[in-house]
Amino acid sequence: MQSLTEQLFKLAPPSGLFDKSVVASLFPKSSAAAKQNLISRACAAGEVSIIRRGLYLLEPPFRQVGIDPMMLSSLIYGPSYISFESALRFYGLIPDIVQTVSAATSRRSCMFNTSVGYFTFTRVPVRSLLAGVRGIAMESGHRGVTTLMASPARAIADLVYLRRDVCWDKEGFDFLEGSMRIEPEELWAQLLKKDLEAVFDAYRNQRVRSFIAGLMTGRSAALMTK
Repeated sequence: MQSLTEQLFKLAPPSGLFDKSVVASLFPKSSAAAKQNLISRACAAGEVSIIRRGLYLLEPPFRQVGIDPMMLSSLIYGPSYISFESALRFYGLIPDIVQTVSAATSRRSCMFNTSVGYFTFTRVPVRSLLAGVRGIAMESGHRGVTTLMASPARAIADLVYLRRDVCWDKEGFDFLEGSMRIEPEELWAQLLKKDLEAVFDAYRNQRVRSFIAGLMTGRSAALMTK
């Protein structure tokens, strides 16, 4: 075991994640070059992996807890929140297993291929990045981690923005029920009025606003029939 890995194993950083400030605290008398060599040797030994520049992860068995890739998303690239198919799958609205963690951001779009998964970040131009976004509590070992997650309304809006051929007047609910295989009853149960209104106000894109307006009408009609 590399000396850095040994010290990190004792420290047990949350989810096994650490950055250069942690290395500096563990080896305060070492030079910057020596600290970088410690990281490089641990990576070469397969005991540590690079998540992105400046962010690292202990690899099993040196990481004492499992990790959900969703917990890493906002740490890899921010400001951002999990959205699109990843959020819809989290809520159980789509049946397909999603291999990629998909997130939305106000910065430029980019992607990261890491040892714990593939992450994509797509820019969405809105008035308020976190409109219709929730803080979801997740557990990593004995520590709680809050992950930013699009509500179903926001995830659908972001997905419609990305799929430029989709519009309410043309597909209506068929896009969600047919293409995405979302069950109407499950969606109406999870769509909240406050989220729909927040997303409608946040988006400038008229095609997305029309789709959300259609969902508002559909939700109201569904509730009236119960």
